[in-house]
Amino acid sequence: MEPLQVKSVNPQVKNRREATCRKVLEYFQLQLSELSLLCFIDEEAVEDLDFERQKNAKLGVANRGFFVFDVGCTLAKDDPPLPSYVKSRLHDATGKNIFQQLI
Repeated sequence: MEPLQVKSVNPQVKNRREATCRKVLEYFQLQLSELSLLCFIDEEAVEDLDFERQKNAKLGVANRGFFVFDVGCTLAKDDPPLPSYVKSRLHDATGKNIFQQLI
């Protein structure tokens, strides 16, 4: 799976954000595949009220992004909470975690 996931309904916005993310990675000379890091960029509001309540309580209402150091621990504790469509990209069909970290 591609370690950079940009989700947008507008193809131009998606391409622009993906290009910007790649420039940041290039600037810092980072290879996502070497880091076992998933960068997930999303413009949509999550239509899951339970997730929103948990996120707001743990991270604050204004928080729109975060870094997860240990994906396995986060998934086990559900802290911080993640939308289901992000969780599904963190592991393969057998349930094994593909990535160790998440932005």
